[in-house]
Amino acid sequence: ERLVSMLGVDLDLRIAEGLPESALRGNAFRNSYAYDPSQKALHLHLKRLGSFGDVALVLLHAVSHVKANADDLSDDTSPAFTAEFHRNFRVVTNELALVEVGDALAPPSSPPKIAAAAASSR
Repeated sequence: ERLVSMLGVDLDLRIAEGLPESALRGNAFRNSYAYDPSQKALHLHLKRLGSFGDVALVLLHAVSHVKANADDLSDDTSPAFTAEFHRNFRVVTNELALVEVGDALAPPSSPPKIAAAAASSR
C-alpha cells in the first residue's frame, strides 16, 4: 500500500487467490493482477507475493496502466503507459536510493561483527 500511495494513485489494493480470465493480450502481467475501475480496486494475485521485487514490479506495472488509462490496461506499448511506467520507475528507484543512503548514514545499532572480531583477536 505504501508503494501505491508513493506513486500517487488512490486505489484499494486487494490480494486474490484467483483472477478472472483476462482479455488483456497486450499486457505482460495480465495473469498477475486485475483492476476494477468501478471500485478503484486492484486485485493482486497471491502468487506474486513471493518477494518484494515481484510485488513492486507488478504494482509498478499496474499503477502505470491505471494512471495512463484506467479504462484500458491492454497495451504495454502505448506511449502514455510507457511514459507513466518510466516516471513511476524513477519515483520508486529514487525512494529506494533514499532508503539506502539513510541506512548508510544511520549509526549502527551494534558494532559490525568484523570490527568486534578484530578487537577480540588482539
